[in-house]
Amino acid sequence: MRLTATLATALLMTLSLGAIADEVPIPGKQEQVIQLVDLYAERYASTDHDLQRSKLRTERDRAIAEAIGDDGTVHDWVGTVIGLRTTRDGAAAVLIELDDRLVVGTARYRLGDEHGTLIEQSSPLYDILAEIEKGQTVVFSGRIVGMPDRPEHDSMERAALLVKLGYVADLRAHQALPF
Repeated sequence: MRLTATLATALLMTLSLGAIADEVPIPGKQEQVIQLVDLYAERYASTDHDLQRSKLRTERDRAIAEAIGDDGTVHDWVGTVIGLRTTRDGAAAVLIELDDRLVVGTARYRLGDEHGTLIEQSSPLYDILAEIEKGQTVVFSGRIVGMPDRPEHDSMERAALLVKLGYVADLRAHQALPF
């Protein structure tokens, strides 16, 4: 009976990320961050007062940081790859959509990569990403290292988090791993 309740709870905490992900439980920390982003986006849209809007962004950023925790680690988050590109020197940049209003990804350019989020060709992660296509649902783990510097309005309409990936896999392959 308890197992059934746990499974029911897990199914209720899912997001629609494509047919495969419909039955995949979203980690609590990921769900909490998505809810915070949605809440603050709605509050932001409901006011035209610039100072109130600025304060909302600051509050949202603090709330997200608190939800993620001091070390920034995220485990088994689920999303859809919407961007894969390389820098001039061949390092990989990745963008993963978690929700309509939230994306996570690496830096896009070497110059702006102060946290070392780009994935080098010599990394095993690079080889994994080379097999992943845009539109694929993936599971990933890593460390959130900040938020990119973006205009306030853009940031509130669609939040972005910088991630230093430690693991990424096609969701189907991840589900097939023996636990």
